[in-house]
Amino acid sequence: MASRWIRMMWILLGLTLVVSGCETNGDDDDVAGDDDDDDATDDDTGDDDTVDPCTDTELMRADALENGMQILDGVTLEASTPIADLVTDPAAYEEEVVQIEGWVVELCASEGCYAILEDDNGEEMMVKTSDGAVDHSDYTEPNKYHVAEGVFTEYGAAGPWLWIMDHGAMAGTIVCD
Repeated sequence: MASRWIRMMWILLGLTLVVSGCETNGDDDDVAGDDDDDDATDDDTGDDDTVDPCTDTELMRADALENGMQILDGVTLEASTPIADLVTDPAAYEEEVVQIEGWVVELCASEGCYAILEDDNGEEMMVKTSDGAVDHSDYTEPNKYHVAEGVFTEYGAAGPWLWIMDHGAMAGTIVCD
């Protein structure tokens, strides 16, 4: 039953990407100077106003929240707490529900029970679920942007981490190389 649901979600995600015209393979046909298409609007002048979402965390956040795959309950808070704030003063956030965001840099190899997110400043934090409860590799891969919400604790074996089991996350759709 669960694998059937997961397959259906992947199919729906794929259809959403096709219908929305979003490209996730890194081949951006709208880049000025890209002559591999017949786009009449590509004038090759270099003044293309297309923004690379991988360099704009606001766009990556919006993609994750609007188009992304919901993990557990998703997110409800309006804004994220910088990972640096949590790492710098963990006691101030202990057992508080917070939201963080960043690119997936590592996934749990055995059961997918955690993902490590890295923000723009290179700060990292583990997003954790119960072992075997959620396999993050079913929803994401390295270099995808996540917005995650959960209970912060500074007492993880690998340092501070975010427990999302009673909350959730949104996994973005765009892969940044």
